[in-house]
Amino acid sequence: YCLQASEVHTLSLGAATPSDFQEHVEAVCGNISNEMVDGITEALETELRDRLGDLWIDNWYKDIPHHTTIPSGINVQEILRLWTFEQGLDLLDWAKMRYNLIGNADHWFPGEPIHKTKKLKTSVFAGHPLAKQIPHILTQANRRYYDEKQQTRLSKKDD
Repeated sequence: YCLQASEVHTLSLGAATPSDFQEHVEAVCGNISNEMVDGITEALETELRDRLGDLWIDNWYKDIPHHTTIPSGINVQEILRLWTFEQGLDLLDWAKMRYNLIGNADHWFPGEPIHKTKKLKTSVFAGHPLAKQIPHILTQANRRYYDEKQQTRLSKKDD
């Protein structure tokens, strides 16, 4: 499923036992039908549209400035992506874990989370069809996801 997206070039597999790995190999080698993948994709998109609406799903990612062009460096694109999947697919724990990696995991999660700025200039969303919603969603995402205890990279151990 993931490898069908052109922007995906690497997968990290989670195999608890050597026998689990075989299932991943079979999937990559083409033992999963396109109909199955298409069905999964359609079900996910339907759920997202039912919960968040067509306007959101068709536009949330469009013309959002890259974090390097936002004065505070806030990774708005990633925060909106996390919020979309958390709200649309009930992925709260996943969103929390990922949000707390922003700014702490080098190139995997670059930029800054929203709590690193006092005020995000809303002018960066001028002309966006969801410009009025985005600041509220960013604030809500920070309130729901930020956890001071998780503010270190997963591979680091506390001293």
